Amino acid sequence: MKYIISMITVVAILFLVGCTAQVPVQQAAQNPQNNQNSPPPTEQQVVVTQSNNTQISPEITSPAASYSGKLLSTNVTPYLEFTQSDYDKAVADGKLIFLFFYGKDDPYSKIDDAQIRLAFNEMDYTTVVGFRVNYKDADTTADETAIANTFGINGPHTKIITKNGKMLRQPDDVRWLKNEVISFIGQQLQNTQS
Repeated sequence: MKYIISMITVVAILFLVGCTAQVPVQQAAQNPQNNQNSPPPTEQQVVVTQSNNTQISPEITSPAASYSGKLLSTNVTPYLEFTQSDYDKAVADGKLIFLFFYGKDDPYSKIDDAQIRLAFNEMDYTTVVGFRVNYKDADTTADETAIANTFGINGPHTKIITKNGKMLRQPDDVRWLKNEVISFIGQQLQNTQS
């Protein structure tokens, strides 16, 4: 019985110490003007500031500000859930478009989507837009079915590059790591600019 009481006491003390150690960090984040020696805010801190309704200068705009689909990346190169209007806008703007056909129940799609998100979070191409297109699952819209048919997609976790509404390249259907996604898109971008 003494053992159980002493274990509960130790756990309670560790919990209290852990909770109180975070309070100054949270207070500093909420009141950055009180911390005169703090370094300039990082990109993540700017996002936190934005979500706390702080006024943002007009020069700072979201990379996907002109798109309506849900943003799946956080950097300059947007990776979005597919909407037909966003796709049409990207085509009209002459963007290089990366389409990933995602099956919600496909384990490979989940693995690839995670790597694609990491890649888009690091890319800074202003002339590229990526879309995750639902493929033959409960979330698939008629527009997503139509675009899959347009490009002859016959399975989930398929990736293609398009420009001006035409398929430029469909890579080998292999598992991609973040760096391979970045490299492949970079190569296709160079090919379209030369």
